[in-house]
Amino acid sequence: MKKVITYINVIFLFLASCIDPFDPKLTTNERKLVVEAWLTNEAPPYTVRLYFSAPYNNKDLNIPVAGAKVFVTDNLGNKIDFEESPSTSGFYQSSPTGARGQEGRIYTLNIRTLNDQLYQSKPELLRPSTPIDSVFSTFKEKIDERGIKTRSFDVLIESKDPANVENYYKWEAVRYEQLEYCADRVVIPINGSPPFRSVAYCCFSCWKIIKCQGCILVGDDKLVNGNKIRKTVGSVPYDSRLDAYMLVKQYAISKDVYTFWKAVDGQVNNSGGIFDEPPATIRGNISNTNKPDEQVLGFFGAAGVSIKPTFVKRNYISTPPYQQVGGLEIIISRTCAPCEERYNRTGIKPPNWF
Repeated sequence: MKKVITYINVIFLFLASCIDPFDPKLTTNERKLVVEAWLTNEAPPYTVRLYFSAPYNNKDLNIPVAGAKVFVTDNLGNKIDFEESPSTSGFYQSSPTGARGQEGRIYTLNIRTLNDQLYQSKPELLRPSTPIDSVFSTFKEKIDERGIKTRSFDVLIESKDPANVENYYKWEAVRYEQLEYCADRVVIPINGSPPFRSVAYCCFSCWKIIKCQGCILVGDDKLVNGNKIRKTVGSVPYDSRLDAYMLVKQYAISKDVYTFWKAVDGQVNNSGGIFDEPPATIRGNISNTNKPDEQVLGFFGAAGVSIKPTFVKRNYISTPPYQQVGGLEIIISRTCAPCEERYNRTGIKPPNWF
């Protein structure tokens, strides 16, 4: 599975509700290395994303970091290598048949770029995760300030927090949809004919990975120590009566990971009032061993994870689901397209799929 963690102009994480992306308030044209990396005790592959941040005055030009050597080491001298995807620059993946993260071991991320700069994380202990007892959903109908009505299903988890132990959590709910087309692009003919979609069926089964971009959901057990945890971890739109498949995850994170993401969340949700703290750059746990003062954006985390697949029922609501607006004419290719592994696509069948 692919778990990664970091921040900058885009935040890929974690679910419950979608929020504005975190802006670390860079005021320089100097690019910064951004690292999205996460290691768990789930079955591999694991992923690492590397890119250089855009200048503060041009946020649309993040540049992938290609050709780096990426590997993770543990305290027993073992090594997990990551290879760059041939189709997605800056996207590195471990072998699906390679080593698996182990509870109780301490892991360190290492990155050597083409200009021979070595970046290294602080060591992270992989902790065991508390099991998820149950997952359920509730239907919500909301009307915003413009009078626009939305309908969706909140997804919640319940679990039992261990007593007399300081625990920190991260939650994620990932939705999967099986893709019909593995190639899909809009074509605008030069002869003035109407544009159309050129598509190709998938050669093999392939799934779209849907995460809430920019969502941060972490917590501690200060108020629930030894008691039941109930948390909203995701949402599914009411756009179909078919069951929606979702994979819910509960991570056992370190205090450092919690503190980092809590600080990021505080800046993301800073309302801008006169009593709010001014924005500041939040340092992660990754540094350049040759240039310790260089600012590196991101955080490498290791965690045990509990996983529970669920099917969100959407066929019991009397109101019909909202319909997708019709699109362009579709032209289907005579040849199929491969399912390329990406951060938002996989050919690995989700557990307990239909």
